[in-house]
Amino acid sequence: MVFGLANGLGYAFALQRSAEANPGSAGKALGLTTAAYALGAALAAILLDGPIKDHGPTYGLRLLALVVGLAGLAAVCLVGSGRSVSLADRESALADWRVVRGLWSSYGLAVLAGLMVLGHTATIVDEAGGPGGATVAMAGLANAVGGVWMSQMRRSARQRLLVVLPATTAAVLMIGGLALHGGDGMVAVAVVAIVALTYGAIIALYPAVVHDRFGVDGYPLAYGRMFTAWGAAGLVGPVGAGLLFEAVNAYRMPILLAALAAAGSVVIAGRGNIRSP
Repeated sequence: MVFGLANGLGYAFALQRSAEANPGSAGKALGLTTAAYALGAALAAILLDGPIKDHGPTYGLRLLALVVGLAGLAAVCLVGSGRSVSLADRESALADWRVVRGLWSSYGLAVLAGLMVLGHTATIVDEAGGPGGATVAMAGLANAVGGVWMSQMRRSARQRLLVVLPATTAAVLMIGGLALHGGDGMVAVAVVAIVALTYGAIIALYPAVVHDRFGVDGYPLAYGRMFTAWGAAGLVGPVGAGLLFEAVNAYRMPILLAALAAAGSVVIAGRGNIRSP
């Protein structure tokens, strides 16, 4: 819980600072920052596997704590000084609450779909007869690729992807949920890979869209409010999928519900009122 709190604060601040420090290329900065977040998860899964097997999970946590501490010191040296948010900035961010609310809903549903699957990657793939442990690392890499890909998107393309990405997630999960009924491990791996790719792109896309919509002044507060949707999804998604699995003893139902969540994101994003003017 302590790490989760620090992780959320650090990640949100890193996104804010990267956009603030690169006003001319905020989309690229946000995409690369998000990709680094996912890449760290993938590398941890790969590099800590051996030490944990040899020395146990406590040793792995201590090793990770050392790495996190060193990364924190490096970040202090690199981040530079920020700027204060004025009253005008606050009013700019809150000028159109309907837009923030729409972004909150569409983003929350999109990441809820991804987290319901990615939070249970190993067991979903294991249950289907595939390599669960290896898929976790692969999902992290796919997530990072999604962030890097999004860093190259232009503003006009980002508007279309608000609909395309969750629609892709919904379609893959609907087809995959039905296919997993037969217990095909490779189908499970493919479903997780695509969901991880689209999830990585989505969590890089929305910060850039908020920056496009509210500008440098309004971005910090507007994104801070929208980002609470990720926290809510992080609580509801993995826990809800786990409870459903225990109730029905299969992941088919959680996956289909995740598909419906992604479809809901498509409907909200498709209305157009959350897009940049």
